[in-house]
Amino acid sequence: TDYSIRLEAVKRLTDQSVLTKIALKDNEAGIVREAAIEKLTDQSILAKIVSNKYVTGHTWDTAFNKLTDQSILVNIAMKNESEYARSAATKKLTDQSILAKIAVQDDSKYVRIAAVKQLTGQLIMAKIAVKDNDSDVRVAAIKNLTDRSILETIAKGCKIGFVNKAAKLRLSAIK
Repeated sequence: TDYSIRLEAVKRLTDQSVLTKIALKDNEAGIVREAAIEKLTDQSILAKIVSNKYVTGHTWDTAFNKLTDQSILVNIAMKNESEYARSAATKKLTDQSILAKIAVQDDSKYVRIAAVKQLTGQLIMAKIAVKDNDSDVRVAAIKNLTDRSILETIAKGCKIGFVNKAAKLRLSAIK
């Protein structure tokens, strides 16, 4: 078949500009496009593919999984329209101040939870545990807390029952 011939050709290609054209424009056979993406090394081209709203599914995953540039990932995590893309990018971030900003400001609870799970700062997690407007985000923050004194303060002082209970459960888990 035509796509199998093109796939074999892509497997032999090394020219990044030709691979880029195939990755960006070949809409006929996803497997050919994905093979081209697998061979790409330019992070900005991979970001362009990931940012294209018409690139979805396995093709999107193939490009996204190759992204490592933190500045590109920050841009996706903070500005992409797609909740899925923001969440996936957030899971790859390492900058604690950016993660804290996302954990507090993103509109999506799923993106905030992804950020909370990456956070190490106990004080910001404590703030999220008692102030976020979504119970799932609060519980995620509590599950990530390791500071016994903060957990004890939440367990004793928080008037919201499920937050109080989650803090007590977390305390018993980290004896």
